[in-house]
Amino acid sequence: HGSMQAHYARQLGAMGDVYLDDREWISEVALYTKFVHQCTLQAVSFADAFTFSCQEFLNCVSMSPRCVGFVYRYAQEFVAAAPKIQRSCGLMPLELLSLAASKEVFEAMQKATQPLTSELESPDADIDDTRGFLEQLKSNTRSTQEICDALPRVFKELDGASGLFAKLAQLDERTRAMCSMLSVILLVKNRYGDFVQPQSQGKQLSAEKWQGWQSFVEW
Repeated sequence: HGSMQAHYARQLGAMGDVYLDDREWISEVALYTKFVHQCTLQAVSFADAFTFSCQEFLNCVSMSPRCVGFVYRYAQEFVAAAPKIQRSCGLMPLELLSLAASKEVFEAMQKATQPLTSELESPDADIDDTRGFLEQLKSNTRSTQEICDALPRVFKELDGASGLFAKLAQLDERTRAMCSMLSVILLVKNRYGDFVQPQSQGKQLSAEKWQGWQSFVEW
């Protein structure tokens, strides 16, 4: 809130100025790309400015899988639309065109034939599958392969066809998520042999370190 002035190079040897007198959201492009600012922002009256870093943005978004899907699609559309909007507005810096780009992208997404959130939602897990999975985890009778096979049936975002990771084409992240979940299960169940079995000789986690982790779990 307040008045600010943005200076930018309009052409060789000439500067352009843009005055911001109302609440403005600038440099959104820096949240989605590696971006070097092309203008200098200077307060010309008492003004408040709030910054929002890329890491802070990721921390907020990561709290909701549905939000992750929406932001992923929005960011793709935003990055694709921004250069087109910049060309139509001459040499004005891209960070000052964030509002125009975000409005165009959001409106286009709203007009999509299928709502974005429902398109990226994972199906609900079957309650009987979930109960059976938990019961067998309690009894500690499943092999590591059986656990891996069951995870996508219980946590539907991991489904290889209809899950969120598959729809976003992030199969490497899906594998990492399943590996993390399996590691936690084996740690809680104190299955050291299964944990180190895929690790190469000489690089296996030592029994001493495993016991240290077990102390942490019990604590």
